[in-house]
Amino acid sequence: MKLNLLSKIPSHIKNKARNIFFIGGSVVLLSMTMELLRASDNISSDNNTFTQTYKIFSVPLPDTMSFAGEKVPMNHFGIKENLEQEMLVNTYWQSQTLLMMKRAHRYFPAIEQILKKNGIPEDFKYLALAESGFSYKVSGVGASGFWQFMKSTGEAYGLEISKDVDERYNLEKSTEAACR
Repeated sequence: MKLNLLSKIPSHIKNKARNIFFIGGSVVLLSMTMELLRASDNISSDNNTFTQTYKIFSVPLPDTMSFAGEKVPMNHFGIKENLEQEMLVNTYWQSQTLLMMKRAHRYFPAIEQILKKNGIPEDFKYLALAESGFSYKVSGVGASGFWQFMKSTGEAYGLEISKDVDERYNLEKSTEAACR
């Protein structure tokens, strides 16, 4: 009997996860697309003319993808279009993509261990990256921390949130809460 871990997750979170899996894909595909993006420097034979060619291409999307062991409906126009948009934005906004790759390298190992300990698919690490970019952001509605918990939700999942302490910014504690 196959245990469907996603059945325990509220549908609004699953839907969001399906729509933002592209962040992980963009990080993985960045190395492939950087070859396409690379500027080629050319100096003419008379050494007086310098040209720089910058080539931009649409990011090729695979025919099939999965997130947390579930097939992504790539035949659904809206999902495919959203994925293409996010791949383009995250691929060609190199400065932001490079920052996210740097932060992912720092935070993913700790998150992966906690997800594994809790039996959560490793793909869910990309949710924290998509939610906060691993920066100390507060959303327009007040969600904070790496996993963007609202105050009441964070407290409901055991995080201390007061004027002196906000565990939504504690990577280990907020990841444990996200697993719950």
